[in-house]
Amino acid sequence: MPSAFETCGPISPPFDFNSSEISKFSPEVTGRLLLKTMCARLDWPSLAGKRLLDFGCGVRFARTIFNLDIEIGLYFGIDTNAAPIAWLKENLLDERFRFEHFDMHNALYNPNGQRYDAAALRDIGIGEFDAACLFSVVTHQEPADTELILAMLHPCSSRLYFTALIDDQVAGYAEGDPQQPLNMSTYTTAHILDLLAKTGWRADAVHPPGLFQVTAFVCTRLGKNSRVIRTHEDTRGQPAPQPPAADYKSSSQGRAVLVLGMHRSGTSAVSGVISALGVAGPKTLASPNEWNPRGYFESPRIFAAHDELLTSVGSRWDDWRRLDPQLLLAKTEQQRQTIKALLIEEFDGAPLIFIKDPRICRFVPLVTSILAELNYRPVAVLMLRNPFEVAHSLYRREKFALSKSILLWLRHVFDAELHSRHMPRCFLSYEKLLIDWRRQMELIAEKTGIRWPDRSESTGFKIDEFLTAELRHERFSSGKISDHPEVVPLAHDTYEALMDIVAIGESRELLDRLDHLRTKFNDACRTFEPMVADMETAQRELAAARDELVAARDRLSSECAGLRSERDSLVAAHNGQLTTQGGFVREYDKLKSERDAFAIDNAKMLAERHAMLASTSWRVTAPLRSFRRLLSQSTRLFDRTGRVSGR
Repeated sequence: MPSAFETCGPISPPFDFNSSEISKFSPEVTGRLLLKTMCARLDWPSLAGKRLLDFGCGVRFARTIFNLDIEIGLYFGIDTNAAPIAWLKENLLDERFRFEHFDMHNALYNPNGQRYDAAALRDIGIGEFDAACLFSVVTHQEPADTELILAMLHPCSSRLYFTALIDDQVAGYAEGDPQQPLNMSTYTTAHILDLLAKTGWRADAVHPPGLFQVTAFVCTRLGKNSRVIRTHEDTRGQPAPQPPAADYKSSSQGRAVLVLGMHRSGTSAVSGVISALGVAGPKTLASPNEWNPRGYFESPRIFAAHDELLTSVGSRWDDWRRLDPQLLLAKTEQQRQTIKALLIEEFDGAPLIFIKDPRICRFVPLVTSILAELNYRPVAVLMLRNPFEVAHSLYRREKFALSKSILLWLRHVFDAELHSRHMPRCFLSYEKLLIDWRRQMELIAEKTGIRWPDRSESTGFKIDEFLTAELRHERFSSGKISDHPEVVPLAHDTYEALMDIVAIGESRELLDRLDHLRTKFNDACRTFEPMVADMETAQRELAAARDELVAARDRLSSECAGLRSERDSLVAAHNGQLTTQGGFVREYDKLKSERDAFAIDNAKMLAERHAMLASTSWRVTAPLRSFRRLLSQSTRLFDRTGRVSGR
């Protein structure tokens, strides 16, 4: 059977919605290249047998697939522009193609269109698709409309491919062409990831701009109950409306309280209170120590995984530089799966949990996307503390320069504030928490819809004992923060804006102030980052050299101690020998003295003998002595003779 193309010949729709640069090329050339690129990124060998939903279809892909006779299971094109849809329905008579006019409101292209809700596509019964694509659609949508479209597509397709204008230096979202709003809708990667997480999608890859297309996102649908949907009626740029308070057990979707804040800002204190009020924390808790004697209320397994994640993108917990969201997405899949597995193990599916680790401030979109996969809807508690107090606390613990701690504080509060805008949240002052924790917990409940499981009187007494003024070791007046040269004006202005939110609540004006301050900070980071990076590298090298010298010194000290011990042993032995020698000397001297005394006595006796021999009496008595000797001899002879004869 001949194909529709063989029967009808090529089609040539009288429409061209592409830019002048792309229109220089045949639609079949650009269309074929874009489709081939999309298939490769979706890991498809081709479109053969695939069901593709093209939202904002125009005419290019239908023309390309039909005229080039590309194999496909079903191509379903949807567009707000009625004219090309009507032309395609009338002229492209091929059962592999279906088209639908979708009169959706867009301030630039269809200002009189209807306002739909997230179930609109499902309600018209378009069925299930292998993938949905959006080329040059998000590039003309404000965030609320992008969120709505993503939510609409969620029940219809298991995969998603779309393009978006990305500039990670803007404040979440910006008009690339202020003179014509929505002509160049520009997002940060993190904002796109936030919208995907809210609507139940996981970004698998982000591809940089290439031939004929801007940045492209490849996504996979999560569970159909894992999305949070706001309607088109939400106003762009305004904080998301807070949901009504509802018992968390009444919904199959869990709630996760993200405790966000800079290190040493009171996140452990508020987590201790949240835990006491009955919210499930991790099973494995870090042990208290001298820096947090009441406990950290975080899992050492999870924050170790967070450290590994930061290391994988060349960062550390004490790095004040901005994380590249595309790099974070591209290089951390293994760490992401590890964190997901740990969350499952540590919380065991509890319906209401809290997660606390200051590191999360720097990658909130990644954590919220994991929570979406686990069917948790996040709310945020943002802890705020005077940056000078934070800096002094870090100096006591880490010996950080105060200026470095201020940079860390700015990075954590800016990133946490920006990436939590899409979720119910509450800003808390650490000082106010210590003064009146009951009122602060009421504020969290009012702002986020969380109901604390345990508000008993006995629990209140325990929290009173847990939260004491002694927890606040550094105290500096917020009014005096600008008096300290270590606190740059940017930190002062940022802290002031955040404290205004604590006092009067969020407003467009305050969020715009924070956007302006964050842009200044990011600009300054880009300007000074290379120089500071070189300085920190030199400092690390000096620290490493210092550590080597200290180690060498310690080795030498140990060797010296050994030598001193050996010397002391030798000295002790020598002293013992000297003591023994002294005894010998004294004995020798005694014997010598006795010998000398004997010699003197002997000399006296010899002298006396000589004197006696020389005396007259000795000479006169000489005959008597001779007679005596003879008599003695005769007596002895007589005795011997007698004894013999007696025998």
